Amino acid sequence: MSNTNTSQLARVNVLLSVDEAERFSVYCSKNGFKKSTLIARLVREYMAREDGTHAPKTRAKSTRKRVAS
Repeated sequence: MSNTNTSQLARVNVLLSVDEAERFSVYCSKNGFKKSTLIARLVREYMAREDGTHAPKTRAKSTRKRVAS
């Protein structure tokens, strides 16, 4: 998160089926995402679409190396 003090953050627990959790873990590993960072980004983007506001310009960081084509 950009410029967010950790004292300003709230923890949210998410329950997924075992299959969904495994798929999500594999996806994050394969694409170099931290699960918590990607979940936070997805929630922000979804909520911004639903309420018509713009999501903050933050991006889940991928550690995957980009290959020039």
